[in-house]
Amino acid sequence: MRGKEVKFAVIFSSGFIESGHQKLEEEVVRMASPGPTRLIGPNCIGPYCPESGLTFVMEERPKETGNVALVSQSGGHSITFKTLARSRGIHFNKILSIGNQCDLTIQEVLRYFAEDPKVKVICAYVEQAKRGEDFSQTLRDVSRQKPLIIWKGGSTQTGARAAFSHTGAMASYSDVWQKSIGQLGVISVDDLEEMGDVTFACLSIPLPEGPRVGIVVAGGGSSFTSNS
Repeated sequence: MRGKEVKFAVIFSSGFIESGHQKLEEEVVRMASPGPTRLIGPNCIGPYCPESGLTFVMEERPKETGNVALVSQSGGHSITFKTLARSRGIHFNKILSIGNQCDLTIQEVLRYFAEDPKVKVICAYVEQAKRGEDFSQTLRDVSRQKPLIIWKGGSTQTGARAAFSHTGAMASYSDVWQKSIGQLGVISVDDLEEMGDVTFACLSIPLPEGPRVGIVVAGGGSSFTSNS
C-alpha cells in the first residue's frame, strides 16, 4: 500500500479486538504506518457515496444524492438507516461504516462532514469514543456548524457488553453520556426511528438561533416534561 500511494483501505473482516485479538489489530495499523494509507475498520462495510458511485449494497446503483451524512460503527445500522431515511424522502450525500476505528476515528469523519458544503445534517451511531477530550471538543465544534444527531449504542450495562463484543467498545452508561452530551450541543436520540424523525425535522424547518423558544401542547402536564 505504501508503494502504491493508496490513500484509504477498508478492512471488511472481523476477528480483531472485538474478538479479543487486540495485537492483531495493532499489527495491521503498524503495517500501514508510517505512510499515506488510512485504515477504515476493521469489522465494517465501508463507504457509501452516490456522487462517486460507491455503495455497500451490491445490487444497488446509487443515483440520488442528498444532503445528509452518517458515520456509524455498525454496518447493519448503516444499511437500515439508509433504507428508513429513504422512506421519509431523505437521501444521503455520504455514509461511512467505520467499525472498530483502528485508525480513522469518528471525530475525524465528523470534522470532514462539518466542512463539506454538500452536507446539511450529520448523523452518527457511536459505541465507543476514542480520545475522549478530542471527541468531546469535536462534538462541540461540529454541533455549532451543523445539526449533529447521535445515537449512543451500549448505553446500558447489557448494551455495553454487547457493544464490546461487536466493536470492542468500552461503552459508557446512559447517565454519564446524557449528562455530558447535553452540554455539547448534540441532539441525542434513542434509536434509528427517532434519528430519522429528527433528521427530517432539521431538513424541514430552520433551527432556532437562540434560547427563546416556545412550545404549544395539548395538555398542561406534557409541557412540564419538555425542558430542552
